Amino acid sequence: MPSLADDGTKPDLFGSHWQMRLGFLMPEHIDYWWEVSCDGDAERVAPQIVEAIQMYALPQFEQLQTRDALVTLWRAGRSPGLTAFQAKRYLDKLEHEPAA
Repeated sequence: MPSLADDGTKPDLFGSHWQMRLGFLMPEHIDYWWEVSCDGDAERVAPQIVEAIQMYALPQFEQLQTRDALVTLWRAGRSPGLTAFQAKRYLDKLEHEPAA
């Protein structure tokens, strides 16, 4: 897939093509926070976070890993983590560049 970054490099977090907080991918659809104030807390919640990533984030990444998937998402007017302007600019770029 061609880079959507203006300079052709891999985008950083703030320039990524899709952003969604993990909690919004989970069934509750809320911004979920795990509280950690000591090593014991971290050890307790780490398996929960790993499970949430495996069950909810990775399947979503799988669905959005292709150029066509991003084009479909943006054509549907959905652009999590992007402004409408950014999504339109990315969509225009993808639609005018040949597929790899």
